[in-house]
Amino acid sequence: MDLHDEIALIIFHQRPLKPPKVGKCLFTDETRIASAHPLNQRRILLETVNALRIATRGAPARDLTREERDQIVHALDNKKHTKSMSGMSMKLAALGKLIKLRPEQSFTLATANRDAIACDPVRASLSHPDRLGALWSTLDWAAQWEMV
Repeated sequence: MDLHDEIALIIFHQRPLKPPKVGKCLFTDETRIASAHPLNQRRILLETVNALRIATRGAPARDLTREERDQIVHALDNKKHTKSMSGMSMKLAALGKLIKLRPEQSFTLATANRDAIACDPVRASLSHPDRLGALWSTLDWAAQWEMV
């Protein structure tokens, strides 16, 4: 191998990456799942949606009903793909219309700094029509993790 080939190899070919270490659970001695794991991504999405409260002027905020929560999760899971991955979120106003909030109602998470909820980025990326498309949703968690 001449010097030119050796330099090209160094510059353009990355050495194999080591898998990142995953830490321990805070409550048990079990190893946590990786942050990119589909189950963890699902947990984050459900926690975010479950944290939503509906505030009405002059009344205490209320939790979402199971039906409202399921509608929002379904909408986030099935959002049409955009050109950029940064567009894989839904505005809280659009989610409010979806569950038919009245004009005097709003989500408690709606602030000047937060006006949208992100979709599951792993699901959004791998279910893109140029990648796995609808096949992604038919795979079980183990097969999805193997793909990731």
